[in-house]
Amino acid sequence: APPAPAVCVEAARDSIEIEELPDCDCGACEVFGSTWLAGKCCHPSMRGKSATLLAFERDPSWVPRLQEFKQCTGARVTITYTAAGERGMEAALRQDVGYSESSEVRIDGAGIYDGYVVQGPWLPSAAAGLENLSPRIAEADSLNWLDINSMSRQLVSFNNSVRALPLDVDYIAMGWRQDVFDEHGMQPPETLEELVELSEYFSGKDHNADGEPDWGFCMTPQPNYFMAFVAPVLQATQRRCRWEDGKPVCDGEHTGQNLFFNATTFEPLVENSGFRYAAELFRRLVLSSNCPEQLETGKCDRKAAFRSGRCAGVISMPGTLTKMLKPWYAGGTNSPQPRRDAAGNVVWEVASRNGTYWGRRARFPGSTKVFDAASRTLRTCDPVLCPKAIPHSRTGRLVNYAPFFSEGGEAYAIRSSSSEVKKDILWELFSWMGTLPVTALPLSGFYRESQIVGSSAQGKELIDDGWPEQMVADLFDVLHFSFLNPERGDGRGMPGNAAMDLMVLGFSQYMQDFDRIMVNDFVLSSVAGPFPDGRFQAAVADLVAAFDETTRLHGRLAQIQRWRAKLGMPFLSRAAICEALVLEPQVPGCEAEEFDWAASVVPALGFIAVTTVVLFVGQLVAKIWRTFRRKRELEKEQQQQYRDIVHAAEEELVRLGCPMVLHLARKFLDLEALVPYEQLRDRGELVFLDTLQQAMEFKEDQFIVFMSHQWLGWKKPDPDAVHYRTMCGAIQELVGTVGTIRSVSLSDDHDQVPCKVTIDNLYIWCDYLSIAQHHRPTQTLAISSLPMYSSIADVFVIIAPSAKHVNSGLPCGIDTYNSRGWCRAEMLSKVCGTGLTQMYIASEPEAPLEPVTEAWLDRLDFKVFQGSFSCCALGHRHSNVCDMQNLIKPVLGLYSLALRQRHSKSARTMLKYIERSKDTFFPPNFKFLDSFGGMQERELFGPLASHMEEHVRDIRDDVGIVRQRARTNNSVSSASTDEIAVETLCKRINSLCEHDIESGNVQDSSASDDTDASAASVHDWRAEQARP
Repeated sequence: APPAPAVCVEAARDSIEIEELPDCDCGACEVFGSTWLAGKCCHPSMRGKSATLLAFERDPSWVPRLQEFKQCTGARVTITYTAAGERGMEAALRQDVGYSESSEVRIDGAGIYDGYVVQGPWLPSAAAGLENLSPRIAEADSLNWLDINSMSRQLVSFNNSVRALPLDVDYIAMGWRQDVFDEHGMQPPETLEELVELSEYFSGKDHNADGEPDWGFCMTPQPNYFMAFVAPVLQATQRRCRWEDGKPVCDGEHTGQNLFFNATTFEPLVENSGFRYAAELFRRLVLSSNCPEQLETGKCDRKAAFRSGRCAGVISMPGTLTKMLKPWYAGGTNSPQPRRDAAGNVVWEVASRNGTYWGRRARFPGSTKVFDAASRTLRTCDPVLCPKAIPHSRTGRLVNYAPFFSEGGEAYAIRSSSSEVKKDILWELFSWMGTLPVTALPLSGFYRESQIVGSSAQGKELIDDGWPEQMVADLFDVLHFSFLNPERGDGRGMPGNAAMDLMVLGFSQYMQDFDRIMVNDFVLSSVAGPFPDGRFQAAVADLVAAFDETTRLHGRLAQIQRWRAKLGMPFLSRAAICEALVLEPQVPGCEAEEFDWAASVVPALGFIAVTTVVLFVGQLVAKIWRTFRRKRELEKEQQQQYRDIVHAAEEELVRLGCPMVLHLARKFLDLEALVPYEQLRDRGELVFLDTLQQAMEFKEDQFIVFMSHQWLGWKKPDPDAVHYRTMCGAIQELVGTVGTIRSVSLSDDHDQVPCKVTIDNLYIWCDYLSIAQHHRPTQTLAISSLPMYSSIADVFVIIAPSAKHVNSGLPCGIDTYNSRGWCRAEMLSKVCGTGLTQMYIASEPEAPLEPVTEAWLDRLDFKVFQGSFSCCALGHRHSNVCDMQNLIKPVLGLYSLALRQRHSKSARTMLKYIERSKDTFFPPNFKFLDSFGGMQERELFGPLASHMEEHVRDIRDDVGIVRQRARTNNSVSSASTDEIAVETLCKRINSLCEHDIESGNVQDSSASDDTDASAASVHDWRAEQARP
């Protein structure tokens, strides 16, 4: 037979052909001693299947790895490379998975590829379109997730869910040439100050024996290298420290220290003496580097500069640095290359001295000075100010280090909307790669704690790969230091102080503005002379303005919470944020006495002093105005958020967030026990109602029973079938005893005619069989739709027989049912939607159904947010969002429904119940216990209840105006402006205005007595308008 077509790795630039080898070669499953693919050889779920992967940087290691994976599993993974490389990957990722510009706006993606090679800062906007890998990680013990360094884990995690699998780590690294340092009797720098001074010293010296002046430390100026200078000046510790056994333990309250934004106000951290100090040092380094000379003919290029042998050292990312320090003959493509004469003879090459290898790597320098936010001054490190500082090896002065994990390294993500088969293939590929030696992986470096602890074995792999022993020792020293635990260290060193990159929406725009304003317009526009203070102040002002624009786009309040979440800080209430934005604390030195002093000395100082004071006051006024404007923006933003939530709550009343899934009563009675959704789905026994309209039409001649119950096990809802038997008893009574049930509805658009209930027109909703149990995204949507499901149902039955919880051993019944927050939400939905009509309690399998009457309102507690929630009991281990927060919109929508139907008896009853304890019914705030054991106070409803009341009043007033105009309108036309106004109003309130105009739909038989005559007249007017 002719050979099968070759496996093609596609690229926009070119393609690579991989030799086609036979599938089902089980030996390929065990390459490098990995056992991950054991048992997956020729697996039927993967053999013959395929998936696509989008990447940005070519690496020859992809070819053998994909070949081995296909040989083992039979699954083909095809790689496509972006044409623009790394610069174009973020845009490509967003275009394919979709992205979020704000909390409310999300753009859908093309959905062409199944997986992606990503970097941490690209994920905030795309995270919603990427698969949540947490459930897979939790089940994969051999993946050893906690062995991955903490910063890499943080960079790919959002809301306590993992969106990518790290297989690399990136940080700002420093390399130095020992041959150059030895020649001049110098030691490697430990501080930023020493780094700059050494670079200035080496600039102009000859480092490659060609008789020409060379450079100090080489670099490519860009924002991440600039921020590496800012890091040790602005971040000394992210949590308060205490001392134990002579060493700090840093697990106290959060300090909010970071490189980019104030964690309470989101003010850019650029208007302070610390940032200025870092900027001055960075500029001095650039002036002594390759840049002044290279800029005359092109751009600063550290790779080309280092290859020339003219650099005494280099600032770079770790992967590129390895290619600079590795011998040129062993793959060091960017290491100093030998210089040859016309005959090809080597006349110079970099050489080691005294038996020590020339290419060295060291910790990125720290700073002896840090910015003290309390005094807003630059201060010399002391044990209190810099609790994690380390004494300088030669001077003994305290040095604050803050390794900057720029970009975070490469990680692997999966599109959430890909098919399950493709997701499984990529998960197996990525996880398998995570068990292979780093030297065998594409785009990877050491990123696990065990790789450092077991450095002898890992070091042998590097030596076998051509690394000199000194290079290996240097690498593991740097990694060990960078990966230090941020709270306790590792027992040998001080706690770590790793600095995180900016992980919020708008990352790319923030960095583009920083690159344009601070790097290009300020640093590179003048690479000579003293520090230009005036231009620096202008650049800072421009940067603040540019950052503010991006922050406004994504919402300041939302950005504050996103940034605090990434920093591991507690949620902050709006009140606390706005309190922090009062003017005085934001403007140090503006007390009245100092203004009086300024006024008194102006006459004596003359013109120069007047100018100075005017400039000072001008800057002060500008800052006050900017702070005031930001505060006003926050207030406007918050009010708009409240309005958006109110409108969204109403929208949820007229649509299903997830299809309602039902099971025919006849088939339900044959089950013998509760059966999960997936089994019934696969047997074709479920009915799916996709829209509210479809549900209303279904209910014209069918009946829906909502079975509400408390689970009797943590993993199984009804281990002993007690609830199932009780449900069956309820069904039989509804069919045999009740006789006829009038179907209830949220709308009068459909006529419900009483008819007999049978086991062939009665359908059951029950969580275990109606909600997906394995597919988490669908499950989340369905759970959020619970209030809508219960309000749609014709009959609501509380299943609460006496039973025992199989895991806790505690008794369960109507009281424990009523203590559950979700059970209360289901009951509230029923009562607000259709009153107490056809609401029952089934207390025992054989006992008759007991109707829920108003007398029960004193025993049944409808205060949803005073109930218990499992997520709270578990310390929110699996999500940074509480179930109570997910219930805000549904409960607010139900309140809207009750307000609109206030003329009906049942709505009046519920509104009176709510009014008695509105603050407990709509708690303004709640206590959130995070997964670290910290207690946060978060806003829950805030003023939302009053906003909804005002909104309903406004709609009612608008309808009243239209009514009056209609009554006084002398001309009646088929397309009158009044009719258009009514239709517009109806659309505005999502078809719910009928409740207001016609005052109260079908609730219970007593509701008809409450009909408003004026509403009827509007109904008659609309009918008249519709006539020919």
